[in-house]
Amino acid sequence: FDQLRRMIISDLKGIPLVIDNILSTSPMMRYTGVLPLSPHPLLMSGGAKAFAGEQISLLASPISIVAVVEGGGKWPQKSEAILKVKLALLLRIGELLSKQFKMKCVPHQDTLDIVFDGYIFRLSLRSSLEVERTVVDDNPFSKVPVSQEMIEDFEVKPLHHNLIRALHSQHPSYGPSVRLFSSWLCGHSLSGLLSQELIELL
Repeated sequence: FDQLRRMIISDLKGIPLVIDNILSTSPMMRYTGVLPLSPHPLLMSGGAKAFAGEQISLLASPISIVAVVEGGGKWPQKSEAILKVKLALLLRIGELLSKQFKMKCVPHQDTLDIVFDGYIFRLSLRSSLEVERTVVDDNPFSKVPVSQEMIEDFEVKPLHHNLIRALHSQHPSYGPSVRLFSSWLCGHSLSGLLSQELIELL
């Protein structure tokens, strides 16, 4: 993840907007995902030939990462226009990664899947909260209030992610305990009742 982050932020040439940081909010990156973090053999170089004749799952869970893009006057003020800018930037990043680093990239409606070192990273974009606060509706003298979900994405989830990672670093048994509890909830058809963040706090 750190290598991919460095490649996108520092090494990738031709991005029209500056990417300030790339954060991971995936439970797998804080050691609490139900499935342990491990590369998929078929996504690695020469994986198909190396495992020929063996039974391998075709399921690969993507790792969610978020790129925080610079604010400033380059952003439009309409919400629909902001979404179009984000989509165009995702397509540009995928094109540049494929061209400069020969990576396989698959765009979706609002994310970009990047295959790197046996993992699938699902990249989404967030403009700075300052930009989101300037979005106006049809009335040019009013501002659209920032949604609670957006505040959680910008401020709460990154703090929670860092807290859980630090907790696991101090207590290595924490991550396996959360995975065991999550598996128990899945086995009793209760996994949909609690969010991942709440499970980790319990």
